[in-house]
Parts: sequence; structure tokens; C-alpha cells
Amino acid sequence: MDNRISTLIKHIKNAKNYKDVYKIPRLMEKERNLNKKCIKKLKIGLYVNSCFGFGDVIFTIKMWKYIKEWYDIESTILTTTPQQFINNGFSTKLVKRLAIPREPYEEACYDVQSTFAYNPISKKKYYGKFDCIFITPWVGPNREVTHKIVRNVFPETNPFNTFVLSPYNRGDGVSIYDLHLGIGPKYLGMLHSTTKCSSKLKSISNPYVMVHISQFGDYFGCFESFVKMICEMYENKYKKLEIILPSFIIENSKINNLIRYLSKSYDYNVYIINNTSELKSIKNIKESQLLLRADILPLPYETYVSSLLCNSLPVMLATGNQSVSDIISMRPDIKLFYQIAPWEKQFAKALSSEANLSYIKSSKTSCGIQNLDSKKNLKNLTKYDFEKLGKSHIDSILNSVCRIQSEPLMKYLVEYTLASRKKESLIKKLKSIPLQLD
Repeated sequence: MDNRISTLIKHIKNAKNYKDVYKIPRLMEKERNLNKKCIKKLKIGLYVNSCFGFGDVIFTIKMWKYIKEWYDIESTILTTTPQQFINNGFSTKLVKRLAIPREPYEEACYDVQSTFAYNPISKKKYYGKFDCIFITPWVGPNREVTHKIVRNVFPETNPFNTFVLSPYNRGDGVSIYDLHLGIGPKYLGMLHSTTKCSSKLKSISNPYVMVHISQFGDYFGCFESFVKMICEMYENKYKKLEIILPSFIIENSKINNLIRYLSKSYDYNVYIINNTSELKSIKNIKESQLLLRADILPLPYETYVSSLLCNSLPVMLATGNQSVSDIISMRPDIKLFYQIAPWEKQFAKALSSEANLSYIKSSKTSCGIQNLDSKKNLKNLTKYDFEKLGKSHIDSILNSVCRIQSEPLMKYLVEYTLASRKKESLIKKLKSIPLQLD
């Protein structure tokens, strides 16, 4: 028997279950040099079902940049929300829209089995043939995570060329994900920002604090606690202070009661500034001003990170793991308060544990009720960096795709694995391969 077949059979026997056979080509590439010449020619797709927030868009943008930087490849983005990528500078040549098979839109977000892709401008259907697809990340129910979810866009998809990335700190030990990202020793880190800081936005003239939260759940209670804490921290330091926040906060019916409370309790005149006008909410004779700015967000991601985040005061209220990864990589000096969304509890727990931030253990204290120890920061989380921990895994994946394309034995492995259900039958088929493979 050919020694290469014998080696392959040993790997199969060592696999704990049949699904682990899919990982063998990647494992065999770990000690091999990067096949730069082949990898440079690969056509790569990034598939993102980005229905429920901007975090998955940022995740994909970061992965796109990593692949461009590491391998000089411009990936094609396949997405349910193409405009968000176009607004961030991607051309329609690189962004294809995924068709949703039914309405309403939000309910259809998880149902992508019948999806096809098309150019968001010309509406022309796009049937791309990719060498490799990364799902960046998969956010639907675990039971629906299979490599078949991209089949109508990528008919050749299989577990050897399609790879599912997890959201941060999801599915620990669950085989539905090919790459487990997040905080902690079991994970491959976070997608940190590589953007460089620039000057402050011209539209902001005063010191400011950032609020970047989700409107799902009891977001206003969290915001309310945080703003009260900010007033206590800064009312004797800044005569003019701005809070940059999403527009949905000032649209909440509870905002007027909060403004009345702030005006009575702190030394501030409180103003709301939206996209159309400046609204003075409370009339009094106080000299200091607190401006609630709902006219800044949203911004293109690069501007948001390089100008807005980089020049803010070192305290912030945020939701979502991508916001946290931006803070860690760009402003680890920031004292972070975190709105714990129901789907991010595991991430929040890891964040609290690894950064030794005990107040993030509770949804109430994480929003600002408890004063923050100024000595604590996020610097010790910078080590959980996907660029350092995850690149070797992407190297192995792309190397394995190249080897499958070029080596007959690996082509046999893919063919026989997909046609078998048990390791025993797979091994039997591999033993029947002709001795002359080359």
C-alpha cells in the first residue's frame, strides 16, 4: 500500500467521529509551508447572513481585510445587507446580494436554504464558482448550521471547502463550527481592528462619551443608569459635555422623564441634537451643557473607529462583541460598561472573567450603577487576537484546498468521504485506490 494512503488511514482511525474526517486535510497541512503561488489564485467567498445588526458586517469587513493583507486576495462578499458594505467603500463587483426566499424580512433571515446571489445594482443573478467559502459568522440556530446553507450560491460546497466561523464565545466544543472565536484559552481570539487613529470629527467640538448599544431588550434602563453615572463623573470637570448615541434612544418615550431628572439632579442644561434640529429640553439658568447627540451615528466603520472611538473620553457603554473587540484593539484604556444582550451572556461572562471586571457579571451593574475602579482596563485582553491565534488555521485551510485541487489522493479522500457514512467503509474504499496515484 502506498505510504501516503497508510498515513491517511491512520488519521481516519484516530478521528473521534466521522465528522472529524473533514478536518484531516487541514491537520495534515499544519506543519507544511504556505503554498503562496496556489493560494494567490484561489477565489474566496465570505458569506454573511447579516440580518440582525451591524456587528456581523464589521466581522466580515475585518475578515476581508485579513485575507487581503495575508494573501493579497480580494474576497467576494455574499450578504443579505449589501448596502451596508457599499456604504463602507466596497464596490458592487465585490458585494453580491443574497435573495431571501420569503417575507417578512426578519423572519426570513434564518431561512437561506433557497438563496441565490445577485448584483445589488443590476439585479443580475450571480452564480459564483468559489474554491473556498468562509461563513463569517453563522448566527442562526445551531441546528441549521450545515455546509448546505450556501449550496444554491455555491453548488460545489462541502465540508472540505466551506468553513463556518462562530460568533464570539459560542458553541464551545460544538462541531458545527470549524473555527471557534472568542475570549479565553479555548478560543482563537477576536477580530481586532487594524485601523490607525486620526483627528477628531469636525462636527464635535466638546469632550464626549460614546454610547453604542442595541435597541433590543431593556436598552433604555441600561442607558439611563450609564448617563447618570457619567453626569456624576464629569459635571465638575467639563462645562460642556456631549454624549454620542444612536437615534432610537431619543425617540424613546422615556427620554423626557430622563432629561427632567438630569436637569434637576446635576449642574447641566440638557439638550437633544438630532439630524434636523437642536432641541432645548429644559429651560434654566445653569451654565453647563449636556448635549445628547443623535446626529452623528451611523458612520462608515473606518471613520467610526479612527475618529470617533479614538478621540472619545475613556469611558463607554457598548453592546455586542465587535464593539468590544474594537475597544480592546484601539482604546484598551477605556473603562467599558457593557449592555449584556441575551445572546451574548457567554461572551460577557468570559469578558468579566478574563479582564477581572466583576461588575460585568450582572446586567444591572454592567450598565453603570456601580462605580468603576479606574485602575482596571482591557489591556490584558489584547492577547486574544485572531490575527495571531487564527492565521495559522486559515493557512492550513487554504493549503488544504490547494492540495485537494492538485493531488489525486486528496481528491479521492473528498469523493469517498462524501459518499460514505462510516470510517470503516471509507477506509475500505481508500485501500482500493490504484497504487499509481501521480
